[in-house]
Amino acid sequence: MLALAEANTGDHPAAADLFRRAAEADGLPQSWLNLAAEEEQLGRADAARAALDRALRLGGQQEIVNLGASDLLLRMGDDSVADDLIVDAILLTPSLAGDPTLPSRPDLAPRWPAIIDRAIGRAPPAEAWEIALVAGRPEEAMELAAGLDEEPRDIATHVIDAWTGDRDAYARLQALAEQSPLDPTLVSWCARIANRLGLEDDLDRYGRWIGILNAGTTGELRVVDAATALGSRAGSLAPFYGHYTYRRPTPWDLIVASLPHLVVE
Repeated sequence: MLALAEANTGDHPAAADLFRRAAEADGLPQSWLNLAAEEEQLGRADAARAALDRALRLGGQQEIVNLGASDLLLRMGDDSVADDLIVDAILLTPSLAGDPTLPSRPDLAPRWPAIIDRAIGRAPPAEAWEIALVAGRPEEAMELAAGLDEEPRDIATHVIDAWTGDRDAYARLQALAEQSPLDPTLVSWCARIANRLGLEDDLDRYGRWIGILNAGTTGELRVVDAATALGSRAGSLAPFYGHYTYRRPTPWDLIVASLPHLVVE
């Protein structure tokens, strides 16, 4: 926590020293990622890359680590590996393919269509159509969904049509959720579409339903700054590592303010 305070108030040498001590003590990916960010701030590119390697050894399972590492690599001019990490993050949570912040960055915009293509190409069939859909490619999503087995194909078709504003398709999806009330995927899609269509009562209902199931999400993963993400733990497993593995109080937000943060909107 002291290292975060030093970093966020601009004392980068002190923050780097503290993050290194924390990272070497417990190996937490967020500690290595923050160290990399501080080393980059200090102009020590080789040290930053070494810390990134350590962050990604286990942290590649977390969207926020992949995106933070990608951001640093973009600053250091390593576009190819940076793009790989964005693809990895999208594969972890496909809704990230619809984030408006990443493709609006001048350093990413020219390559964004190729990043989405790669994510679709690497994703299993059950997720490839979702990536295409949230990325704004409903026709491609429908083509990908056509290759699924009958039941998942029907669900995907309803979702795609509802996502693009078809209220009858949304009603059919709701009916499927009523028939299978313990299926978090169906309930989550109902919540996400209600959120997209601005149906507040439905969103509240499905949000409560998801809470009972303790699974699924009501929204889309989005990249924001640290102030906007205040209190969010989206895309990060660090608080649970801190509590269950290291048995010590752990802040929800373990990422320095200079790196991207995530929220569910």
